[in-house]
Amino acid sequence: MNDYLKELKKSLNRVSECVIITDRNDNIVYINNPAKRNKCARKDFTGNSIFLSCTKYDFNFMKSYYNDAKNNLRQVSVKSITVKNKAGREKIKSLNLVPLKKSKKFDGMICLIEDNTYSYECEQRISLAQTYLEIAAMIIVVLDKKGKVVMINKRGRELLGYKKKEIIGKNWFEHFIPKKISKELKSSFKKFISGQYRFPEQFENEVVTSSGQEKIISWKNTVIKDDEGNITSSLSSGEDITEKKLMEKKIIEDEKRLQMLADNASDVIFRYRLAPFKKWEYISPSFEKMTGYSRMESYENPDLFFKITHTDDRQILQDILSLKRKTGKPVEIRWVGKNGNIIWTEQNIVPVYEQKNIITSIDCIVRDITERKEAEERIRYLSFHDCLTDLYNRAYFEEELKRLDTRRQLPLSFIMGDVNSLKLVNDTFGHQEGDNLLKKVAELMKSFCRREDIIARWGGDEFAVLLPQTKRDYAEEIISRIKEACRKTSKYKIPISISLGEASKEKVAQTIESIISEAEDNMYKSKLLEKKSIAGSVIASLTSTLFGKNIETEKHTLRVRETALFIGRALKLSQGQLDNLSLLATLHDIGKIAISDELLTKKDSLTKREWDIIKRHSEIGFNICESSPQLTHIADTVLAHHEWFDGSGYPQGLKGEEIPVESRIIAIADAFDVMTHKQPYKDLIKKEDAAKELQRFSGTQFDPEIIEKFLKIVSLKIKELSAAGARQ
Repeated sequence: MNDYLKELKKSLNRVSECVIITDRNDNIVYINNPAKRNKCARKDFTGNSIFLSCTKYDFNFMKSYYNDAKNNLRQVSVKSITVKNKAGREKIKSLNLVPLKKSKKFDGMICLIEDNTYSYECEQRISLAQTYLEIAAMIIVVLDKKGKVVMINKRGRELLGYKKKEIIGKNWFEHFIPKKISKELKSSFKKFISGQYRFPEQFENEVVTSSGQEKIISWKNTVIKDDEGNITSSLSSGEDITEKKLMEKKIIEDEKRLQMLADNASDVIFRYRLAPFKKWEYISPSFEKMTGYSRMESYENPDLFFKITHTDDRQILQDILSLKRKTGKPVEIRWVGKNGNIIWTEQNIVPVYEQKNIITSIDCIVRDITERKEAEERIRYLSFHDCLTDLYNRAYFEEELKRLDTRRQLPLSFIMGDVNSLKLVNDTFGHQEGDNLLKKVAELMKSFCRREDIIARWGGDEFAVLLPQTKRDYAEEIISRIKEACRKTSKYKIPISISLGEASKEKVAQTIESIISEAEDNMYKSKLLEKKSIAGSVIASLTSTLFGKNIETEKHTLRVRETALFIGRALKLSQGQLDNLSLLATLHDIGKIAISDELLTKKDSLTKREWDIIKRHSEIGFNICESSPQLTHIADTVLAHHEWFDGSGYPQGLKGEEIPVESRIIAIADAFDVMTHKQPYKDLIKKEDAAKELQRFSGTQFDPEIIEKFLKIVSLKIKELSAAGARQ
């Protein structure tokens, strides 16, 4: 037994771990040599309490773990404990405590302690190296001798588009190299890994990604050897140069195209030598199309470079060549073509220096911008003019006001005009006719103003005239002429009517704003004074236009008015209602002036679209009446004269007594007259039949009470006519 213990102690003294054994009283019964060498054993601890030794020496870290193992009678293992020694240096310890049990009671402890500082530091260095490889911008790949992937960093995985487990262990050449080069590359790798071949310092080949796309990688390759110098694997670092290669290819292709582009460009490209002698070195073919001169003429005549430059622009060119004007930005220079035409060009001139501050030649790209300059001039014109009337616009007018508001221009007179009934014309005939009216007003005003006067469209239906060095009485004379000309248009389909006001600045102290305000006030006063006559003349003109469409229209209107008043009296309407009924009978179809004669007199059946156009006349009539103070009170009845009693009429779908009584009467009178008189689209019928037709639609299209009254009147009228016929 003693021999066994001796051999056991020898074995324990040879291990690297510190071994300490305690008894049930926590006294040390054995400690091996490594533990004694751990700067804690200057004397033998045998027989001493382990807690006393732990406190006094370097094993204090194990106290809490020891008590845990003892109290719970369980093994405690800790892989990494950071411990500071007496010198203050940190050490990494591992601890394994195995309690000895006797009759299920603590009978001692086997303590195994190992110093892992060196291995921990090695692991840290390895971890750091692996982290570097992971975050490296380069692709890092390690292959074993058979070409299988041992390691690949994050950049490499991202490039290939695979997860780590999808790459590690796979043969690099069979899975990630295009088939067209895999066999040759694999053969070169075998020679490389055996030491028979060295890859070039910069070696490029394609790899295949998970999407099937090929990427070009530039590699640097080396081998990894073991301690005996044997090659165990290869290490390759790579850079994705796919974009770079594509760019290089593009540059080469661009260089090939450069000459072709220059020869086929619409812009003129040329190089002109200035020193030691003048010479065209290159001119693109487009020069002939732009100027009319052939390239041969140019090569033979070096002075043509200056000759084609417009005389007013030669100084620009001289300033560039003498460095008085900076280059780098396009300059506008006019050329004169062979036939004398002016060509606006935009030239990018790049000087070429062979000596400091001496230009020996120039490279130039010339673009024809003649159309652009003409467009700019047109835009400039439009920016100052109203596109509808071709008069000046308000922005230009206000700028001219500022420019002319000087003592020398006094007296400065101002006329403000407002076109009457423009809304009525727009609502009745459409905005195109309204635009035509504005154009006619513009022409009228221009015809009475001088060339130096400034006429502008001030707003939608407002016009303004600025008369420099003009007294007030002359401005009033112009207004009188314009009004007289307007009166002469009273018989037109759309008469011209303008309310005008004027004012004059005669003293420097007066502000131009107050003059404009005065002219506007005068214009509005004129509009108020003329309001009734304006409305009356416009309505009279519109009515005349309506009756002028068809002689039958006027006769129909008169008959409807007579019948409607007959019904109104029978219903005992008030005189005011009868007056409204009379006006409504006259104007209920006023909206038809906006409908074409062709459609109104069409004999064939109307299409749905044509019928929709016809139906709009009640809305147009409403707009006309709403636009006139004299007719506003009948606007709603005009709108409703095609509504049906059961609500199926148009345009609002009114029902029963929602429909004004005047509109219900006109609907009956109108329908009766249409049936009993010949129409373009149908023949007339007898009054007896017309009465039956009205009865058939009683309660649906027509008010049944009014129909009953009307039919009684019609029946008596028919009997009277029949008796009179019999007497004859």
